[in-house]
Amino acid sequence: MGSQGTVADVKEIKMALKERHSSKDLWFGWLTVRPKWLQGLNNPKCFLLFVCMYFFTQSIVVNGVYSVSITTIEKRFGYSSSKTGVLTSCYDIAALMLTPFVSYMGAKRKKPKWCGIGLFLMGVGFFIFILPHLFSPKYLAKGHSQEVPSTCHTNVTYSVNQCDQSQTHWGYYLLFIVGMLVIGAGSTPMWNLGTAYMDENVKAKAAPIYIGIFSCSGVMGAGVGFILGGLFLSIYVDLGAQTKLTPQNEEWIGAWWLGFLVSMVMAMLWSVFLIGFPKEFPGTKKLRKLNLIGNSDHPTVHDFGYVQLKDLPKASKALFTNIPYMSTTLGVCIEGFIVSSLTAFMPKVIEQQFSYTASMVSLVLGVVVVPGALLGNFVGAYICKRLSLCQRGASKMCFMVSALSILGVCLLFINCDSLPIVGVNIPYANSSSYGLKSSCNNGCTCPDTNYKPVCAESITYYSPCHAGCKTDFKNGSFGNCSCIQSNDLVTSGFCSSDCGFKPYIYITVYFLTVLLTFLSATPATVVTLRCVGHEQRAYALGIQSSLMRLLGTIPGPVVVGSLIDMTCTLWKKGCDDVANCLQYDNRNLAMVVLITALITKVLTTSCYGISHWFSPKESKDDRNGIVNGNVQYNSKQVYDEEKDKYKDKDVDNNVNQQIQRKLVHEYIDRETKL
Repeated sequence: MGSQGTVADVKEIKMALKERHSSKDLWFGWLTVRPKWLQGLNNPKCFLLFVCMYFFTQSIVVNGVYSVSITTIEKRFGYSSSKTGVLTSCYDIAALMLTPFVSYMGAKRKKPKWCGIGLFLMGVGFFIFILPHLFSPKYLAKGHSQEVPSTCHTNVTYSVNQCDQSQTHWGYYLLFIVGMLVIGAGSTPMWNLGTAYMDENVKAKAAPIYIGIFSCSGVMGAGVGFILGGLFLSIYVDLGAQTKLTPQNEEWIGAWWLGFLVSMVMAMLWSVFLIGFPKEFPGTKKLRKLNLIGNSDHPTVHDFGYVQLKDLPKASKALFTNIPYMSTTLGVCIEGFIVSSLTAFMPKVIEQQFSYTASMVSLVLGVVVVPGALLGNFVGAYICKRLSLCQRGASKMCFMVSALSILGVCLLFINCDSLPIVGVNIPYANSSSYGLKSSCNNGCTCPDTNYKPVCAESITYYSPCHAGCKTDFKNGSFGNCSCIQSNDLVTSGFCSSDCGFKPYIYITVYFLTVLLTFLSATPATVVTLRCVGHEQRAYALGIQSSLMRLLGTIPGPVVVGSLIDMTCTLWKKGCDDVANCLQYDNRNLAMVVLITALITKVLTTSCYGISHWFSPKESKDDRNGIVNGNVQYNSKQVYDEEKDKYKDKDVDNNVNQQIQRKLVHEYIDRETKL
């Protein structure tokens, strides 16, 4: 007996060791390096932390640092708004092209590994994006022209073609495009695979909390990006270089690239941890038994990725003929159009309208956008949960919120008067026509490439030379100016402008616009999920995301950037004749923002209205987890409460829809009788 017991014990030990060895594949680590002391990180909460850092780092750059640096990049390299609009769209172009591939490859593989690789690739994209700064020569504060005195000189000839091509080489723009494409490619696994991994490894009722925290990390990243961007833009672009310029000078260029450098280090650091997570956590199989109770027992497109191509036409037809789904999707696309455009160009608009510095705009937007987005997300999610909104209720909320935002958008027409610049938008004192040449500076050789605004008698001149100034006191002031009637000194920079309370009103309105925009985000997602069958939800979200990029976030910055260029009143002339815009017509600029935002909001409201009109009326089943005869995820709570009746039954994914439906209906009938 003792011998038999010993043999049995040995077998049990061997089986235990074998099971332990196989379960080690689910340990945290890299290849064969999986130390026991690191297993404290092997849980969903730690994965949430690092995937949040993924989104946080991405948002710091894409939604924060890059947005507030667009104007600086335009001035530094001589780009128009249409060029930077194309650059902005490259991010979504890469994501659009790679989403199907990443979704397919990552569906049945180690999702954290793909997220880690994507995060590392995103860091590489950050590095590529700052290469133009590293390769270009030091910034020339006087533009593209070579050493040209800023004061009036006679009998001197300067060639307009005498410019430094190295400052605006076409290769820099190519590097910017490649960098943005790589950043977009690296961001692709973040949302699709990151959220799917969390949903697969946590309890069903905890998944929304995880995804909500994940979403908030992106908003916080944008806020930090605005603040960091503002701080870095107050530092001179060439670290260690001596300059007399200050951030208030028109010629000032801040260190736009520092934010990308810091984010690159963060991305590569967090990627190491993400790669270390296993394909699933120990104990996930037990959770899956409960989480899959709400699923259909039929194979779906989502279950097999894109393996069963024969199912795609049928699934696509079902979506494209679903009026509530398509109208909601179009509304989301149009909303994406204006959100991506305002994210890219609102810093430029505020900087131009209210004469703010780039660093000041960054801080203002950080205070406005982050609280507005967070509050909108929170309130929208709370209302949906508190009122238990189903498809019709959520679509009604989308319609009402979008309609309310139209009123706020109308106030975006608030603008300040354009700064008066002699020869550009007001004539010289002895002339009735516009033009930089006048009798008072006729004897001066003033190249148009040397833009250096100066202020005299509350009026701005193109440069000291164009003001006829012959003396440079080397302290930022000039004298002996033939175009100035008084003997006052001429000072560097624009003349100050008083816009009263308009900036505060405008910023408040923009805060409310951001809040209302994000307020409708959660109910729009609810409508999308509820207006299709459960087996189509993942595919519906994927189609909606692709269409939003194709029709919204990709063309948005390009179209709006081109419209903004049309409001330019003064272009900087460089090696290619025309470079970046120096001054805009404030009224026309405000009109572009107003018309674009108004049209998109009206169209979005109409789409949400159509979705609500065609949404079925709520029934008792809708409020208790059954839509069109299909048990939804919210029936999971009912099942948890009633499953004791079926404790002897298998609760694996073989539990069929009939048992679930019976449980829910019994619950409904019992609650109705009370």
